Amino acid sequence: MKNYEKIIKTLGLEPHPEGGYFKETYRSDLLISKEGLKNIYSGSRCASTFAYFILTNDQPKSFLHQLKSDEMFHLYDGGPLDVLLLYPNGDGAIQTLGKDLEKGERPQTLIPKGTWFGALLNRSASYALIGCTVSPGFEFEDFTLEVPEDLKAKYSDFSEMIESLTFKK
Repeated sequence: MKNYEKIIKTLGLEPHPEGGYFKETYRSDLLISKEGLKNIYSGSRCASTFAYFILTNDQPKSFLHQLKSDEMFHLYDGGPLDVLLLYPNGDGAIQTLGKDLEKGERPQTLIPKGTWFGALLNRSASYALIGCTVSPGFEFEDFTLEVPEDLKAKYSDFSEMIESLTFKK
């Protein structure tokens, strides 16, 4: 059994629609009313959610997607993991989630709401186990996997990675 297979089994992770495996481990009982949120949500939301998420050699991609909430990635084990960030203002970046600070890797990265993002397991890694904190909390109705057709043109410097990380039906 590969190390990451043991992690998936031990933590009870399940396949995720965006790729990889996950398990929600916390959902706040503190609710934020619809009136207390911006008009981008259909109703109230819990204050935050936490989940485990793993990408592996067998599932090396988290396809491009977008959330209505902010999300923070925290690296727990393995890695590095390359995270493509396509910000609403038209800027883009690749941030490497990893432990080698001298190479510019960081153990956490913020994905602001409305950002298109995806991740690719670095070639040097067999897996990356991360924690995902979403605030306001994650709801599947706030999750978009269908990439707009103009995304590659808008972020032309990242067109190859966008193509690689776009979910194909």
